[in-house]
Amino acid sequence: MFIVDHQHSLDYIREVFRRIGNRLDKPITAYHIGGNAMCWHGLKDTTKDADIVFLTGKEAESFRKAVLVSGFIEDLIVNPDNAYACMNAFAIFDEVKETPLDEPFTPGIRVDVFLRRVCGVFELSRGIQERCVAGFESGKIANMVCSAEDIFLL
Repeated sequence: MFIVDHQHSLDYIREVFRRIGNRLDKPITAYHIGGNAMCWHGLKDTTKDADIVFLTGKEAESFRKAVLVSGFIEDLIVNPDNAYACMNAFAIFDEVKETPLDEPFTPGIRVDVFLRRVCGVFELSRGIQERCVAGFESGKIANMVCSAEDIFLL
């Protein structure tokens, strides 16, 4: 598993999700939570990862297939004491970026994917879904961004 400590802007997140969304064979809906949603609301400038929730296993699997052909690897969570193992994530992906030899290394973004529940506890209720706003365009991904109030609860 890569150690990710580099921060990414909303513009970069949009570009990454556009790349993934263009690889999908059918439309899916991703609910953005955490730092990436905070960037959307202007509450922070950058984030180290993108946290998203899918409501169905089919959508999460479609995303998995698209992300793996978009320059990402799937992390295997092998250490049960690791904080990531306690998140109960559906999957965690790290972007693999090629860096030219004459440039400093810049790690790619991490994407944490949850299925219906965040960290196995916080369910994306109907009310949370209704308070979401439509986010940026990215191919076949409908990006819904959680409200600032719901992000605070998370």
